[in-house]
Amino acid sequence: MPPVASLLLAHRPERRTMLVIGDGRLAQTRVRTAKEAGLETKLAWNAPVANISSDMHQVSTMALFPSKDDKENCIRAWEHILNEIDGPDASLFAVCVTDTLVAVPNDASSRRLRCEILAKACRTRRLPLNVTDTPELCTFSFPASHRFATDDEENASSLQLAVTTNGRGCRLAGRIRRHLVASLPASVGLAVERIGEMRELAKEELNESKARVEELEQELKILLLPKDPNDDKNVIVEIRAGAGGDEAALFAAEVYRMYVHYAESRRWRTEMISLNENGIGGFKECVFMITGQGAYSRMKYESGVHRVQRVPETESGGRIHTSGSDAGGRGCGRCDR
Repeated sequence: MPPVASLLLAHRPERRTMLVIGDGRLAQTRVRTAKEAGLETKLAWNAPVANISSDMHQVSTMALFPSKDDKENCIRAWEHILNEIDGPDASLFAVCVTDTLVAVPNDASSRRLRCEILAKACRTRRLPLNVTDTPELCTFSFPASHRFATDDEENASSLQLAVTTNGRGCRLAGRIRRHLVASLPASVGLAVERIGEMRELAKEELNESKARVEELEQELKILLLPKDPNDDKNVIVEIRAGAGGDEAALFAAEVYRMYVHYAESRRWRTEMISLNENGIGGFKECVFMITGQGAYSRMKYESGVHRVQRVPETESGGRIHTSGSDAGGRGCGRCDR
């Protein structure tokens, strides 16, 4: 039993050519359908055809309506026509014959002979062929299709509905198509476009999320570290002036005030334990306690040397000095920094 179904494919054959043979409204429809799919078109007929915007390829009357005696000449004529249109880059995509409607009785035998010659030539070239109302010669069929609209009048939706009867009962396929389109919401075409936009947004969010994954992994590793048993304790902080003389003592006082302000911002209490001043507002040494939940967990990383480069108040020549202070803290004890 021969196959009665077809594999429906959505082609985008840009820069290729469809050859349409025929005239009238059906030829006009085939040309328009081909152009919507991105194809170039050539119309083959023996006289100019009105209302069809396609490149015209003049064909002799003998090639279109051959008698039995003209068969050999017709074969050579169509071989020449297909070679000329196909060209060296094999741009010919498919051939479509539209003048074989059952409703057109004139020259039926000569039209049939021409289509049989064309079918053999197309099989040799592996070109798809569609002959209207002659399914036994067709290697592809045109489905009854509908392109849905969007809010943009210039651009139709990407959604397209197609119904095929594989060359048999084409008018029935058209009625089924109209019934299906009428049963769908008018905005279904717009919905498809918005799904496409949402997909693009999702891709952008995915890329951003991938970049965030590494940051979250590092944060997670820190959170998984064993908790320091002293984290919730109070902390004693020691600040000592380093190299720099009086300027270093002034800077040590500023470091003390910085920690006091930080403690106040977290609602912790501070208590001075010991203080050794230099007489001009600087601290040679300062020991104070910060009391509050989690004080040690925040201050334990403050061990180290603070350094400043500036023109000090004690400098009369305007030279820049480098001064430092040493600070440290530990849970209700002493921790050098």
